[in-house]
Amino acid sequence: MTADLNWPDLQSAFLNGTWQKRHYLDLESGQVHIVTEATRAVLQDVYDEVGEERAGELLDSAELQQAHRIEMDSYRYRAIPVCGERMLNMWRDAFANDCEPAFRNLLWSALNQNNNGQFERLLLLESAEKVRWEALLAQLVHEQLSTWLDTLPR
Repeated sequence: MTADLNWPDLQSAFLNGTWQKRHYLDLESGQVHIVTEATRAVLQDVYDEVGEERAGELLDSAELQQAHRIEMDSYRYRAIPVCGERMLNMWRDAFANDCEPAFRNLLWSALNQNNNGQFERLLLLESAEKVRWEALLAQLVHEQLSTWLDTLPR
């Protein structure tokens, strides 16, 4: 990869990506691009009408043109992996295990109820734990993305 990475956007894409909103890393510029499911559906309609090769000539919006470039150049644009709720919950559980017993029990209760909002609200009550969680999360996300980036062509 030849470009400087936009780490904040890359981390956000990893944590917030969904099937409805896919993120791609441009290996040349280091920028993150978003393609929504709605854009993909419109693009597919154009492909169905005129074919992929001619579609680039007919696309009228910058968003559709960018989505088309991403579709056509899978070497340059790579889908950014998504953290997913399962991995995030594993990290939350590991973090909770390392907290003092009373606070740990509150966090476990929130996690056992699949109440991630409650987990976040509890962290607001303990600012030191919130800072510790955010640092751990940033470290884990960085490790995951670094491992993924190592698999990409140089």
